[in-house]
This record gives sequence, C-alpha cells and structure tokens, in this order.
Amino acid sequence: MRSSPAVRALAAVLSVGGCGRRSSGAGDQLPGGDARPLAPPPAADPRAARLPAVAFPLRLPSCEYDVRPPNAERLDVHHHADAYGPDPAVRALHLTFVGDPSRSMVVQWTTDAATLASVVRVVTPAGAARVEGYSFPLPGMPARRQHEVHLCGLLPGTRYSYVASADRAAAPTHAFVTAPGGPGEVRALVVGDARTDPQEWGRISRRALAMAPDVMLFSGDAVADGANPQLWDEFFAEGADLLAEVPGLWADGNHEGQSALYYDLFALPGNGGSQHHEHWYAATYGPLRVVVLNDSTVPPEEIAGPETTFLAETLRTVDRQRTPFVVTLHHQPMHTDAVGHLPDTVTRNAWGPLFDRHHVDLDLSGHVHNYESTEPLVGARTVAPSGTRYVIFGGAGAPLYPFRPREPWAHHRESVHGFGMLRATARTLRWEAYRDDGTLVDTIDVQR
Repeated sequence: MRSSPAVRALAAVLSVGGCGRRSSGAGDQLPGGDARPLAPPPAADPRAARLPAVAFPLRLPSCEYDVRPPNAERLDVHHHADAYGPDPAVRALHLTFVGDPSRSMVVQWTTDAATLASVVRVVTPAGAARVEGYSFPLPGMPARRQHEVHLCGLLPGTRYSYVASADRAAAPTHAFVTAPGGPGEVRALVVGDARTDPQEWGRISRRALAMAPDVMLFSGDAVADGANPQLWDEFFAEGADLLAEVPGLWADGNHEGQSALYYDLFALPGNGGSQHHEHWYAATYGPLRVVVLNDSTVPPEEIAGPETTFLAETLRTVDRQRTPFVVTLHHQPMHTDAVGHLPDTVTRNAWGPLFDRHHVDLDLSGHVHNYESTEPLVGARTVAPSGTRYVIFGGAGAPLYPFRPREPWAHHRESVHGFGMLRATARTLRWEAYRDDGTLVDTIDVQR
C-alpha cells in the first residue's frame, strides 16, 4: 500500500520483456525516432476540465498499491486527454517509485497549464507500449501542470527506454533500469544539500551519472526554499540527465520545509498510516532495506512518537536473507564535529538505541555541508565492531563548513563538495566518497 500527495494512477498495464541489465542501449530507438516533430498539437480541450474527479483511495490494477494522498481535497486532477497547450515541452523530468522498484516506475514532469496529455511510451521487446496517466496544477505555479504516469508489470533487472509526452510533441528518449528481483548487485548514489549553487549540483550530477548508479538516495535540501518554483526549475535543469534516468528516494530537509510543492513534485512510498504519508517510509532495493526518516519538518514529540514506532516496527521485521543490509536516510546528522550544526540529540536519543538493537549498518545524512564518517558506534561514543557507521555528505552545492576539534570516534572528515556511492551485493557493502572532480575521499567496507 502507498499514499502520496500527488496523483498516482495507471491508465494501462505493461506486460513487458527484458532488454538485459545495463545494455548499451543500441537498438532501443522508439518507433518513429527520438525527437522527430509529429502532427501539429491540437488546442487544449475545455471539455477535459469536466472529466470526473478521481476517487481516493484508488487501487491501481497490477500496480499493487493504493493511492490515498493526504492533500487529495485540494488536487484538481485531470485524466490524460489528447490536448496540448502552446508550450507542451517536457520539463523537470524525473523518476521515482512507490511500489516494488523491480516491477514498477513512476515518470513525472511538468508542462504548460493547458497541456493535458500525460502519456509515456516505453520500449519493450515486442515494440512500444503506450501508458496514460494524470496531471494537476502545481501550487504556486499557475502556468504549469504536473504530469504523472505509473509503469507497472515491469521485469526485474531490466533496462527500458521511454519517452514522456511523446504523442504530439518532440521529446528525447531516456532509459532506466529496474531493481533486481532479489539481493543482486546495486549501486546507490548518495547526495544532498544542493541548495545555493545549482552549477555545483550540475557538475556533481553529471560526474555521478557517469558511474552508472541504479538508484539515488537524496538526503534533503535540494533547494533553498521548497516552495519556490524558480529554484526547483534550476535544480531540475542542472540535474536533468541524472534525474531522468536514475529513480530517487527523497528525504525531507529543513529547506524543503514540507512544502506542498515539494510533495506534489515527487511520488514517494507511503508508510501505511493515515498521518505523515511520505514523510517517512521504507523501500527495498536489491540487497538494501532503505528506511527514509524525517527529522526536520516533524515536531520532536512526533519524532519520538509515531515516527519512532514506525522505525522500530520496520527494523524489527527486516528479512536479512532478502535484504542483508539496512541503511537509514535522513537530513540532520546524529553525530558530527563540524562547525555550523550540533548533533541532533532528539533523533540520537529516539533512534540510536533502535539502530544498536537491530544492527543498522549505515546511517546517511546531510545538513552539515562537508564530509564526515565515523568509526562503527554503539551508543553515542562507544566504538565497537558491531556498531553503526554514520556518514554525512551535505556537499552537493551548499557553502562548506569547517570543523571543531576532532572527536575520538571520527573516521574521516573533509570540507569538500562531492557525493557518495554505495556498492552492495548479497555479501558486501562498500561505501565510497568522491570529490566533485571524481577523486576519492574515503572508502569504508561495512562489516555485515
């Protein structure tokens, strides 16, 4: 089951075959070419505005999850309609998933307000499948619509090419790879705090994409103000190639501020409850069980209350045969010796004992604008082989912080822009930190 503040729906079900994991892409052209102009687009159809409203909760056939957005009462949802405005070009194209990432993918983008065509064409061995979706106006952006198409029935570990909004408007071909069906090998990009310098974020996104990550874990603060449309435009433009090909799991940072715009832009997994949908959740990706938490826009009493209850139950029920490694992702670090921010003792007191009890392997955060890693810790300061490694890398564009005197539990620290890469198999978990020029900062082999 999942829930989302954006509209999640499927107008057609894919039953598609495999192209082979990480193929070169040769021969993956869509029928008719990549971006050849087609027939002139028709004007927006005013009748489309009178389409019946979507009723929630909505069960999507073959998608295996429900749609129950917490902000459904304010969403003006339109089904796909063959109607294009004066500027139907695809912008802010990006991927997420809300169900099983080995079987599904969500494609999202924006257009002008009059374009009601929400359609994706996906290359399959049998040809091109056409899948329709939904669209809705974005808060604070009266001239723009958000489009969302859910692709379900995909095969695990398979590369797919796709074109968004391809029926009447020229559009490029992109590709993604579904997650393996079991604890197969995956590469996870870890990045955060892109705010302040979009160009630095662009350099990092291109450098990271060259390493062919399967999935992105974003630790928050993509932009300086989550309610500012212009900042999101800059963020998506600089990271365009990465975001169109690598699906993301997103943690809410203090600069997203739990804005309606942020939650409408990204379709994320739910947490099975009626409160704080998409504010915290868990997902399985290959051998990783990723638990995404919110420490920035949730009151302390709820961090220590329902969120900690969710975390305890999620960690208790992890199947270490299916997902041998557990990784947590959130914004504010529980351990840091940087100048600029103190350690978050609210989360450390609430979550730290659970990390120790259930042997969380790696805790990932940002907020502090530098790189830091710890020795394996049990409790606040005890170094022990069975402890959790805490890693901070808030270096995707925000201004860098210096350090206080070095703590005895510190493993490596450096004031630098860059990103991390997790390389996981059924038996190994390796962390690599890179500067924005691609040189290596730190490497950690996490002991199972």
